[in-house]
Amino acid sequence: EESRKTSERVKAGQKISRDNGVLYGNGNILGYDRVGDTYVINEEQAETVRMIFDLYLQGFGSMKIAQILTERKRKTATGLIKWSVSNIMR
Repeated sequence: EESRKTSERVKAGQKISRDNGVLYGNGNILGYDRVGDTYVINEEQAETVRMIFDLYLQGFGSMKIAQILTERKRKTATGLIKWSVSNIMR
């Protein structure tokens, strides 16, 4: 019960913050760069996002997509070239 209440409070607080334009996290969102209090599209990373989506539509799973992106030396949101399944699932 307490866990559920805490979860509800956290979600409500996050919604209020979003409604007020507060950004969360470290800004590492694949396809975007954080500039001040907003995000702008990073075209190179956006191409990687489109590639991930296209590979998924072709029937590739997360592990294979990570392998393909690593082989093609595409950078993750944090600038790494080695991709993992968790990078894809985010």
